[in-house]
Amino acid sequence: MLFRVALLLLFLISQNLFSQPLNENKIKRVALFGKIWGFLKYYHPQVASGKFDWDANLVNNYYSIKNLATNNEFNKKISKLLDSVGYVTPLRSKALDYADSLKKNLNIKWIYDTAILSAYNSNRLRYIYENHQPVNNFYISRRTRVGNPEFKNEKTYSDLTLPNEPYRILGLIRYWNIINYYFPYLHLMDKKWDVVLEDYIPRFINIASDYEYFRKIQELGTQINDAHAMVFSGKFNYFAKRNIIPLVFTYIDNKTYITNFLNDTLCKSANIQKGDIVKKIDQFEVDVLRAHQGKYMPSSNNTYLNYKIDQWLPLIKTDSVTLQVRRNDTILTTRIATVNNSKKIRQYSENTYAFTTWKLLSDSVGYINMGLLNRLDINPAYKKLKNTKYLIIDSRNYPHWVVYPLANKLLKTRKVFMQIAEPDYDYPGMIKWISPLKAGEYFNSDHYKGTIILLVNSETMSRSEFTAMAIMQSENVILIGSQTAAADGDVSIIPFPGGIYSYYSGIGVYHPNGAATQRIGLVPDIEVKPTLQGLINGEDEYMKRAFEYIRTGK
Repeated sequence: MLFRVALLLLFLISQNLFSQPLNENKIKRVALFGKIWGFLKYYHPQVASGKFDWDANLVNNYYSIKNLATNNEFNKKISKLLDSVGYVTPLRSKALDYADSLKKNLNIKWIYDTAILSAYNSNRLRYIYENHQPVNNFYISRRTRVGNPEFKNEKTYSDLTLPNEPYRILGLIRYWNIINYYFPYLHLMDKKWDVVLEDYIPRFINIASDYEYFRKIQELGTQINDAHAMVFSGKFNYFAKRNIIPLVFTYIDNKTYITNFLNDTLCKSANIQKGDIVKKIDQFEVDVLRAHQGKYMPSSNNTYLNYKIDQWLPLIKTDSVTLQVRRNDTILTTRIATVNNSKKIRQYSENTYAFTTWKLLSDSVGYINMGLLNRLDINPAYKKLKNTKYLIIDSRNYPHWVVYPLANKLLKTRKVFMQIAEPDYDYPGMIKWISPLKAGEYFNSDHYKGTIILLVNSETMSRSEFTAMAIMQSENVILIGSQTAAADGDVSIIPFPGGIYSYYSGIGVYHPNGAATQRIGLVPDIEVKPTLQGLINGEDEYMKRAFEYIRTGK
């Protein structure tokens, strides 16, 4: 009997310890502990060496930090933590003299904030920062040749189906610190990164299922405003293995239009017409659904975000859906069958030459589809197309790795086409400019001498933007299209406990003159915005505008 009572008391005590109410002060202390933990991980030589099990340090101390009642108690814990990791030899850091342009991502002002942190602990952290010397960090390495970060020694804890609270907070704080010190575009984010950490601590605490955990990681990834920030899990492939409503949706002027059919028979039997405005899918307002999708959709700009929502909005689990549409001034409700999407049906309108690798359109106009062109195509294509007056290069797709051999044909001389800023691995939070990337031969008398018309849109992303930037160094180039995805730079992968992985752009990419590409994309010389009528009619308005330029010169 006494044994049972003792067990009950122990259970009640543990429940009280782990379930104390979370208020603003507690959140701020957990956030500050996470910042200190990450700062020591990358700035303190003993911690950076991998000498300590640093994950265990956070996990084992989490509840005691969370449940502290006062800032004084918190500072005692921090002081003990700083004592435990050892002394730093005094030697002034060279980074203190770095130009401000290299410090635009540096986010350590919190070290000097004594609202919670004691002056004593603040000074100790400041001392570590000001005397930091480069070390071979156990937790991060520079990927050979490319330069983006790798995190091979971060534990994945893939055996944890739903990581418990300390491990979920570990994942959040690990991610926050990696982005804080090693994301080249930290300064371009919409929301202050310190605020994001405090916002997401209660969200990661109040998780009831493994699926909700996965979705919260997706949601967190959107906060860095990077279209590369996709999240992958072996268990939750959210948009695969689903059916699809056999319609193409396009967002124009704040309305979701039906602009094409994926199955004419099903659409006609449901009395759906191109040009109908979607109001509801089943019982959900389409604007609510778009906002919901946007919570989990990584994007660098709103143009790309709406393009991706258009693609993913028709994906559904059920065999049929009820649609409410507006046609002129009439509201119509209909039921339509969905189709299997296991082969990932192409949802967007076909380009005029979507299945053409390259073609001589006339004696004076050539065409290259970058989505299909491979290395073996380049020589025969260029031999046939090099004497044309105009060469349309279609980059509304994802290309093969052909950037350098193609540039060798098109460019007159070897040119810088991209400036690169990588994280400074010696001084975390700083950036470091490395040798710019060049393309083309040193002198090419057989270069393309006509005008290149480069077509771009929201499908122009990452490698496609990279390749287009090299082509733009040709002698005569005109860029026609709409805003690109604005996510360039090789991706790095951050593991979360539970075997979930989040991606991000690991290096900074800039135009040869230093102008930014992230979030902005490639800016067209001639902008094209597909019209509702053009989409309904199946017109390729990008190609149409290219031919207009060929006819008129403007």
